[in-house]
Parts: sequence; C-alpha cells; structure tokens
Amino acid sequence: MFSISQAAVQFVLGGAGGIAIGILVGVVVLRVHRLTRVVPAVSNTVSLLTPFASYLLAELVGASGVLAVVAAGMYAARTVPKVLGPEVRVQISATWTLVTFMLESLVFILVGLNLPYVLRALDRLPLGTLLGEAALVSACVVLVRIAWVMPSTYVFRGIGRWIRHSHEPLPAWRSILFVAWAGLRGGDSLVLALSLPLTTASGARFPARDQIVFITFCVIFITLVLQGPTLAPFARRLGVGAEEEDAAEKAHARLAAAEAGLRRLEHPEVANSPYPEVVRYLKKRHRQRARRWAARDAKPHERTPDNVEHDHITPAPSHEDAAIDERRATEYRRVRSEMLDAEQRAVLDLRDKGVIADGVMRRIQRDFDLETMLLDTSEPMSETVSEVPSEIERA
Repeated sequence: MFSISQAAVQFVLGGAGGIAIGILVGVVVLRVHRLTRVVPAVSNTVSLLTPFASYLLAELVGASGVLAVVAAGMYAARTVPKVLGPEVRVQISATWTLVTFMLESLVFILVGLNLPYVLRALDRLPLGTLLGEAALVSACVVLVRIAWVMPSTYVFRGIGRWIRHSHEPLPAWRSILFVAWAGLRGGDSLVLALSLPLTTASGARFPARDQIVFITFCVIFITLVLQGPTLAPFARRLGVGAEEEDAAEKAHARLAAAEAGLRRLEHPEVANSPYPEVVRYLKKRHRQRARRWAARDAKPHERTPDNVEHDHITPAPSHEDAAIDERRATEYRRVRSEMLDAEQRAVLDLRDKGVIADGVMRRIQRDFDLETMLLDTSEPMSETVSEVPSEIERA
C-alpha cells in the first residue's frame, strides 16, 4: 500500500543522502587529483569516473544517484581546477566537451529509435488528441516557469540580502523576465522520459509510458523550434545585453589581475632580484597591459557588487591612446597569424620531404598551436619567445 508519510520520508532521505554522498565523493576526488595532477591521462580518467562513482555509490545505499552526481559535479567544479596544472585543465575541458556532445547526440538518437515504436503503440489515440495534450503541456511548462521565476527571484534574493545584511541591488525585471522565458527543453527531459520502466513491479506495462515519451518529444520540439528563435528578438526588445555586461566584468577582472601582478613586482622578494632587467621588462609589459584594460574599464558598470574594489593604480589613457593600443593589438594578431600559417606550412613540407621526423614536426606544431590559441585571447603576445632576451636587455 502507498503511504504518503513513508514516501515523504524516503524522498527527503534519498535527496539529502544523495547530496551528502556527492559531496563526499567530491572531497575524495579532490584528494586524488592532488596526487595525479602531474599526469594528465590519469587526471582525465579520474574526472570521467567521478560521476559514475557518485551515482553507483548513492544507488547502492538507496539514495538519489542523480543528486549525488550533481553535488559531486558542483563541488569538483569549484575545487578541482585549483589543484590542476594548465595542461591538465585544457585536456579535461576538451575531453568533457567531446563527451557532452556525444551523450547529447546519443539521447536524441535513442529518441529517434524509440519514436516509431511509440507511434505504433499510440494507434488507439487520435493524433489530434496527442497534439492537443502536447500543446497543453508545453503551455503549462512555459507559463509555470514564468510564474515561478519572476516572484521567487526577488523573494529569495531579498532573504539572502537580509541574512547577509547586504545592499546588493536586485536584478532588473527585464533580465529576470528573459530568464523566465528562456526555459528551453532538451536532453534532460528526454533522459527522464526514457528512464521510465517498461513494466511495473507486477509485470504489467507501465501506464501511458509511450504517451509520456511522445508528449516529451513534442514539448522539446515546440520549445526549441518555436520558442528558441524568439530569444534573440525578445532580448533586443527588453534591452538585455549580456555581452556588454560580460565585457565590462572581463575588463575589470583583467585590470585587477594586471595590477596584482604589478604590485607583486614591488614585493621585496621580487624587486631585489639579482637580474633587475627581468623585473623592469615585466613592469613594462604589465603597465602596457594594464593601460589597455583601464581604457575598457573606464565605462561605469550597472550591475556590480558593493564589495568590489573599483579604485585602480593605473589611470585610463586618453581615447586616442587607447584606440592606438587596440589597433596595435589587432595588427599584431593579423600579422602574426599570417606568419604562423606560413611557418606551419614550411614545417609540414619538411616532414613530407623526410627532412624531419614526424615526432619533431608534432612538437613544433604544438608550439605553433599554443601561440595561435593565445592570439585568439584578449591578451596576445607582444613579442615571440626568441625576442624576449633582447627586450629584457633593452629594459
């Protein structure tokens, strides 16, 4: 017999137990990464096994495996990158990008394979009835999200401000409305629908399973195909500019980082270096970098926490000087990109002619790839590695 109280207790224990197990697995994984951080292949393997470890352990004790994976992932995302080296971080990021793409593609492939069977099983229901149910569920999904996101955002933010005694401004209603509208459905909904069992404990067919899968597929289609194209014009209509806010935050963070580096150069342990020309060279580079970001950070921010320090030691250059710095950086990217393309073709030609070995070519090509990646960032290299010693001597 079904008991509401027993189900409620199991629900709470399963959820809380899943979260606790996920955090525990995250702590263990963090310690493992500290031991394997110098071996990229092992760190990649540990990262891939983390969700399986948290899910299986939670399911073994009767807790929620899904919440365990979410908790472990959130804990690992905040702590693990701090103990990993640059090479390991780049590899793990690339690995998970590929894994995510493959898993999402697999989910939609499974839906495509199941959909013909679902349609044949729904012969007893008229197509108009099914489409009407799908439209009704889609409308409920959209409207319930709007009805929940709009008031709950301000309620919970207000409670947080009261607890922290903070005067952080509340987000603009336009941004909240856009978030409420942008509730597209995708892989998560499909996974939940396909995870329904085929039969019940008594051996009977799970009631309305095929109907649930079909409606879920229609909801995803409606939100992605019909609601998705409205996001860009709706954002323009509301005046929501995420790119501008991201650019302002990026400029502020870059300027703060550059000035932190400059302050570190003033520390006695660094300033009293036996090679003062190196310190002078680094000061020159970082002052140049700080000037560029100070020009971008001169525009006031609309949404900035009260506890962020805005006073900087680097004054913003004039408009003309800032424009010159940006044009120099753009020209450097263009010229150096053409040079790198020619250099890579020359090295490949030497490999093809048998002048150099394939391993030598790959090592040189890796250096070219890393420099090409740096060119795509906001801080391109001002000079090549071979030019650094002469620049240091002049400094």
